[in-house]
Amino acid sequence: MNWLHYLIEANIYLAVFYAGYCLFLNKETYYTLNRIYLLLSCIISFILPVFQIGSLKSTEEPATQTYTTVIQNVHANNAPGPVNYQPELSHFNFQDAIWYGYLIGIAILTLILIIKIYRLIKMTTGAKTIIGNKYKLIDIDSSNTAFSFFNYLFIGKNTAGNDTIIRHELVHIRQKHSVDILFLELIRIINWFNPIIYLMQISLKTLHEYIADEQTATLENDTLAYSAFLVNNAYGLNGSSITHSFFNYNLLKKRIIMLNQKRSGNLARLKYLVALPICAGMLCASTLAFSKNYVLVDLAPKRVLTDTIVQHVSKPYVNAKGYIIDEKSFTANGHLGFIATITDKKGKKLIADASKCNVSGESMLYDVYGYKFPAGLKVKKIPMDIPPPPIVVKDDYVGLFNHLNNTVNYPAEALKNNKYGVVGLSIKVKNDHKISDARIINNGGDEFNKAVLKSIQSFNGTVNASAGQHKILVYFCTDYYKFIKTQEAAIINDPSYDLSMLIYRAGKYPPMAKGAKDLKAANAIAPPAVPNPIAQLPSPPPPAPALNIQTAVQKPTLPDFTAFYKYIAKSVRYPAIDRKNLIGGRVIATLDIIDGKIIDPKIVRGVEPVMDGELLRVLKAYDGSLDLAAGHYSMPVSFQLIDSKNNQVVHLPENQTNDNQKSTADKPIKQSTGFSTSLSLDEVVIVSYIKD
Repeated sequence: MNWLHYLIEANIYLAVFYAGYCLFLNKETYYTLNRIYLLLSCIISFILPVFQIGSLKSTEEPATQTYTTVIQNVHANNAPGPVNYQPELSHFNFQDAIWYGYLIGIAILTLILIIKIYRLIKMTTGAKTIIGNKYKLIDIDSSNTAFSFFNYLFIGKNTAGNDTIIRHELVHIRQKHSVDILFLELIRIINWFNPIIYLMQISLKTLHEYIADEQTATLENDTLAYSAFLVNNAYGLNGSSITHSFFNYNLLKKRIIMLNQKRSGNLARLKYLVALPICAGMLCASTLAFSKNYVLVDLAPKRVLTDTIVQHVSKPYVNAKGYIIDEKSFTANGHLGFIATITDKKGKKLIADASKCNVSGESMLYDVYGYKFPAGLKVKKIPMDIPPPPIVVKDDYVGLFNHLNNTVNYPAEALKNNKYGVVGLSIKVKNDHKISDARIINNGGDEFNKAVLKSIQSFNGTVNASAGQHKILVYFCTDYYKFIKTQEAAIINDPSYDLSMLIYRAGKYPPMAKGAKDLKAANAIAPPAVPNPIAQLPSPPPPAPALNIQTAVQKPTLPDFTAFYKYIAKSVRYPAIDRKNLIGGRVIATLDIIDGKIIDPKIVRGVEPVMDGELLRVLKAYDGSLDLAAGHYSMPVSFQLIDSKNNQVVHLPENQTNDNQKSTADKPIKQSTGFSTSLSLDEVVIVSYIKD
C-alpha cells in the first residue's frame, strides 16, 4: 500500500510543520510571513517523502555483490508454451476497504466544495456595480452580511459602515486570499482524515483577517476606533466557509488583541529560520525511519562499493567432454568479470570465476572438464591471502602446542623481509612428564632459534609422551606455497618429529582443549580459508523439467534478450529491509507486449510489498523493445541471499510458507483482456551476498 504509506508520511510532516508554527510563529505580527510559512509547509510536506539522502542509510548492511542469472525455460516444443487461463477471482480485502473508504471521503468533500462554488457563482449573476473597473460589488437585499470571493464583494443592504467593510474586504481581494482558501480546500479533500488540516485552515483564515484588519486600521488612522467598529458589528451574518466573511464573532477577540499588539521586532524574523532545521530533520527521518520505494530524488546517493552488471548471457552449449557450459561476463566496479558454470550429466554444477583462477586452476579446468576461458580475456585477478593447510597436533602435545602458539612470535625483521626458517629441537621428557635439555638439531637461523628456545625454556607444563628423547619441529614462513617448494621444507614431512608446528606470519591458532587424538587446528589462522581454483558458488534452482544434455543440444535459438536482462541486473536492487530480515523468494510478474513494448506490468504472485514494488518499478521504467509477438507473458524473478559460506539464507515472510508459495504458483496467472494465453519468459535470479 505505497499510496497509504506516502499519505501517512506526508501528513506526519504536515503535523510537524504546524507544531512549529504554533510553538514559534503564532504570536508574531509578521502575518504575511506566517501566511507564506503555512502555504509552503503544505507543499513541502508532500514533496519531502519522495526525497531521501541515501548516504545516511545504515552501514550495517555490508556492500554486497549482486549478479543476475537467467534460467531459460525448457518445454516440450522447445519454446515458451501457453498456460491455460481462467479468470482469477477477486476478493475484497482490508486494503480494498481502506482504499474505497478514502475515495468515498474524497468524493463527499469534492461534492460539497462544488456545491459551495456553484452557489457563489449563481449569486454573481446579479453583479451590477463595478469598483474601479476591476472588482465587482454585489448587493444582497434584506441582509446583514459581508464577504468576498476572488474579485467579487458581497454586501448586504442592511449593513452599517459599508465604506469601512468594503475597504476591509478589498484587502482580501487584492492579496488573493481566496486562492489560499481554495488551495487549503483541495489539501483538505486529499487529507480529509487528518484533523491538522482543519486547524491549519482556521489559522490561515485568521491570518487573512489580521492582514486585512492591519491595513484597514492604517487607512482609518485610528486603531481604537476601528476596534470599536469591529465590536459594534460583531453579529452580522457569515458567508460561505470558502469566503472571507467580515462578521466572525469567534475571531473577534483575537482580531482586536492582535490589532493592538506591539509589532514584532526585526530579530523575531530569525524565528522563521526554524523551518530549515525542521525540513532537514524530516528529510533525514524520511531516509532513516521509512522503508519505501516511492523515492524519486536521492540528494546524496549512497556509494555502492560493489555494483555488478551483467553484460552478456550466453546460450548454454555442450563441450567435447559432455559438460554443459554457460558463460557470463559482467562489469564490477569498472572491471571486467567472467564466470563459467559447468554442469555435468547428473546436474552437479561448478562455477569457475576467472578472477579467482590461477594458472594451476585453469590447467585443472581443462584437464578435468575440457574447458578453457576465452582467449584474450582481460580479467583483473583478485589478490588472495592464501593460508596454509590445517595442522595436526597429537593429544600428547596439546599443552606444549598452546604454549608455543601463545609465546612464539615471528621475528619482526624476518617477517618484514619475508624470511623463512625451520627450527628442529630435541627435548627430553622426564618421568614426571616435564621437559628439559632442549637443544637445536636443525638450524633455522639465529632469530628463529632464539624465539623457539626462549619459548621452550619458559614451558612449565607437562606432556603425556613417554619418558625419553623426543623431537619437535617449528617452522616459520610468510608464503606457505612458496615455502613448500624449497629444499628446507622437505624436513616437515619427516615422521620422526613428534610435533610439527607452523608459525604463519603474525597469525595465531585458537587454544586447543585436550580430547581425542590428532586434534586439528584447522582454519584457525586469521587469513581466510584456502580457496579452490574453481569457486564453488550456489547455483539458482533449475527449472522443471530438469535440463539434460540432449535437450540442451537440440534447443533452438530464441530471441536475444541480452539488453533486457542487462537492464534488469542494473536496475533491480535487493530491498534493504528484505536483506536485513533475510527475506527472499520468487516473484511472478505478468506483462503485455504490444509492438515490442511492455504494457501494464502486474505482480500476480509476490513475496512482500517492498520486493514486489521494486520489480514492478523496474519493469514499468523499461522503455526498450522486446522481439516478441503481441501477447500476454509471465516472468518469474527469484531473489536469493548467499552468506559467506555460500549457503542460501533467505526465507519467506512470517505470514507465508513454502507451501503457500507452492500453492500460489499452481494458480492460473491473471492476464489482460484480449489475450487467450500467457507465455512464460526466462526466469531471472537476483543473487546478493551478505556478510555473517
